[in-house]
Amino acid sequence: MKKVIALLLILTLALSLAACGEGDKTETNQTGNQTDSVSEKTVTDIAPNDNEIVIGGKTVKLTYESHHGDMYFKENVVDIEKNTYGAACDLSCRSDDGVSFVIHIVYFEGKSIDEVMSGSENNLTDKTVGGLEYRYFEYDENGTQGHTYVYTFEGTTYTISFVSNFDMTSLESAFLSNVRFEKE
Repeated sequence: MKKVIALLLILTLALSLAACGEGDKTETNQTGNQTDSVSEKTVTDIAPNDNEIVIGGKTVKLTYESHHGDMYFKENVVDIEKNTYGAACDLSCRSDDGVSFVIHIVYFEGKSIDEVMSGSENNLTDKTVGGLEYRYFEYDENGTQGHTYVYTFEGTTYTISFVSNFDMTSLESAFLSNVRFEKE
């Protein structure tokens, strides 16, 4: 059952990247009042706590440096399952209740951000995290929230997508604060 849920999340992410997005969203709180647009919040406003992710009641410490292509990042080899297939890499974390989150990383050699995003109607905004200037968009596919960061390094464009039904602030902040790009 857990693998089915993980596969559904991954499929949802892949379809949402190809499909048109819904752009900026305004959240509504429990009283029915609208709050600030999610995309106006900056990840850099929230400092990571010693590379610690707290999501859905689970705490995961990022301790092991890994890479996918020329993108280097920290992960946790005990709590995070890594699956790489060609230019794509999925990092997923499970809890007793199922999948807590999935980070989907894909690189496109020789493609610009415009080429990668052509055909998509997602509304890209700028976001700087850890000194890197990303293009960013949000989407909602069948009730699962997703946030994607897009970055080009030496002619290769990377998409880093976070998918979870939980608040992803801690996840994005800790993970992206540890991302760097350099030739293998």
